[in-house]
Amino acid sequence: MSAVRHIKSVSQLPANLLSSALYYVRVGSGFDIVLTNSSGAAVTLNTSEEFLHTPDEFTAHDVFFYAGWIDVGGSWLIYRTDRLTSVRQVATIDSNAAHADLAAAWESRLTLVYV
Repeated sequence: MSAVRHIKSVSQLPANLLSSALYYVRVGSGFDIVLTNSSGAAVTLNTSEEFLHTPDEFTAHDVFFYAGWIDVGGSWLIYRTDRLTSVRQVATIDSNAAHADLAAAWESRLTLVYV
């Protein structure tokens, strides 16, 4: 297994990416993680929208844990994680258009459409 280099937070990716590296790229108030393989091909883990942030809402239910986020563009998502199996499902504004914001969706989190 080859070593992976961690590249300090940058404002944009360099033109020539190093192979086997993790780049931390500043995006708004968050960041993306870009992973390169041994050939230098990149895969982006988009953390600036939904990953690694502290949820705006969180609660534990008898069966599920719920966590809700508001994205920079104003849309929302709610994760529902089964406490027994750890299976995670997500509800978004795309599949629950009747709920225009996280506050409305949060109130209805038990009956949202999850995928």
